[in-house]
Amino acid sequence: MEYLRQLLVRANQVRQLTESGWPIGTVERYTKGFNSWSHGSPIPARPIWDTALFECSVLAEASYFLAVHGFYEQACALLRGLLEGFLVRLHWDTLHKKGKLREWTEDGRTTNDYWEWESGKAGTYPTLGSIWSTVLGEDRIERYDERYGLRSEVDEELATLSRFVHGRPQTRHYPGASRSSLCNIEFRKQHFDEWYGHLRTVYCLVSLLSVLQYPDLLGRPGGQEFTALESEVAARTASVLGSASAHDAGQEVSGSV
Repeated sequence: MEYLRQLLVRANQVRQLTESGWPIGTVERYTKGFNSWSHGSPIPARPIWDTALFECSVLAEASYFLAVHGFYEQACALLRGLLEGFLVRLHWDTLHKKGKLREWTEDGRTTNDYWEWESGKAGTYPTLGSIWSTVLGEDRIERYDERYGLRSEVDEELATLSRFVHGRPQTRHYPGASRSSLCNIEFRKQHFDEWYGHLRTVYCLVSLLSVLQYPDLLGRPGGQEFTALESEVAARTASVLGSASAHDAGQEVSGSV
């Protein structure tokens, strides 16, 4: 217990240094930005998407807690789980929306591929390739990818964050670095900056994919916060939505002639 007490004392000291050395309010806005998407869900209700955003919010808050207390590698590892989990649930949500989610009855209960995965009963999991095959089947997401290389950006971020999961981040190796007791943690602005950069990137990716999947969200609290925090990305997203709407309108006109 004495070791744990020392660790808690040191972690709180790091938190105080973090708060005094960084504009923490900005970080908190991005952290809470995931939760803001829950205020104004798609209509009709999308339970899989709702679960995806709830999980994002929980993991973002846990990542923030770790980062402000000096556990930078662990905080980045959680962001990888956040982004990966969102993509898998987006895959299931897309299949469900299109009526392609496989369902069956087993032992008197109705289940489906998503619930078997969510409840940990599935023997296999969607690959990243199959996830992209599903997600890019959505016209608006495909359009954004063609213009701005969305898939490449997501894959690159996942690859970088995976280094923290597997214990090989480049920033671990710096002059004087050691792998001694966690009681020796300290505030390192460079590492906090790195974590914040990943938090911001992951927030952008989750947000724009959410809006591309459900355009009405852009006018709701989550979309308003997205626009305030990342105006350039939000503007690009709105531009793609506009072109997709114009294309759909043109298709309707040509079909009625």
